[in-house]
Amino acid sequence: MAKKKKTELRLYITPGLDKLLKTLSGLSDQPVSSIVEDTLRESLPHKYQELIDIHNLGLLLEDEE
Repeated sequence: MAKKKKTELRLYITPGLDKLLKTLSGLSDQPVSSIVEDTLRESLPHKYQELIDIHNLGLLLEDEE
């Protein structure tokens, strides 16, 4: 199966969060982008479940799993 293309996203974060992400990346041997993507996939549905349900936004992630 072909690898899915990813979209670039630029964020502005605090220096402390930047350092934490880079440290976790080094300790876990995962790229920062993977840590951020995993975190967003886990937290967004919980925090915004009502909006996701009302606007059928869950469909946006179905083809990515």
